[in-house]
Amino acid sequence: MFKSTNTITKSNFVCSQYSHQGRVVGNNQASVIHATENIAGLTTANWVNNIKGPSHHNCSNCLANMIQHTIFNLL
Repeated sequence: MFKSTNTITKSNFVCSQYSHQGRVVGNNQASVIHATENIAGLTTANWVNNIKGPSHHNCSNCLANMIQHTIFNLL
């Protein structure tokens, strides 16, 4: 579990249909990450740099679902 008083992650929302991106938002909430799929052959850095998931946001251009990409800050 990661917990910090500093911003340790940022979220970037990207349209699932086009390359439109929303603003990057930082947070310092506690986080637990675990692999839910087969990550054989991936380095930890590669896996962490590709964490993404569904979002409740919609694209402001086409109203498609946005995908939330998580970016970890290097401390």
